[in-house]
Amino acid sequence: MTEIHDAIVIGGGPVGSFAALILSKLGKKVTVFEEHNEIGIPNHCAGHLSINSLSHLGLYPLPRKIVENEFSVANFYSQDGFSFPVKLSKPVTCAVNRELFDKYIFNKAQDAGAIFNLNSRVQSLIIQNGFVKGVKVNYNGSKKIFKSKIVFDAEGISSRLLKQTKLVPLNPKKLVFSVNAKVENIKNLQSNSVDVY
Repeated sequence: MTEIHDAIVIGGGPVGSFAALILSKLGKKVTVFEEHNEIGIPNHCAGHLSINSLSHLGLYPLPRKIVENEFSVANFYSQDGFSFPVKLSKPVTCAVNRELFDKYIFNKAQDAGAIFNLNSRVQSLIIQNGFVKGVKVNYNGSKKIFKSKIVFDAEGISSRLLKQTKLVPLNPKKLVFSVNAKVENIKNLQSNSVDVY
């Protein structure tokens, strides 16, 4: 038997969990499929976020254990050696522990009624008459079909499923690449500043 939902969300990262949170608060029956066994693992991003954006989404202030740092200074460095600082009177961005941040939004969505299915990889979209009507999922070790009024693709950068539609996939030339590394024993570091190269 095919299950029918108000909304299916593909991906349990912060965007997928936030979509599930909002839809659940609106009284919709929401099911989220996340391919990994645990929310927030593996870490896909450094977690440097805009405080203003988080506030507009109703997510700030965050619990203190999630926020690793807040920044009010940005030092910009160009390829030709030119640099300049931008100093503001209050923090405008923050660094979050991505695992804890992802789980925080996930828990809020679950509390609002969203159903999360971990270790459940969406294999393909069900497209009928040019519209996405559901998904085919590897679910609890078997293949299953879930139909929905709307399918929200929050699978991330891969755009694997988006490529099955006629929508325009991400343009790799417009992506910004970054390096996420944990560095210890750094001296003379301003804790309220971020360096941008």
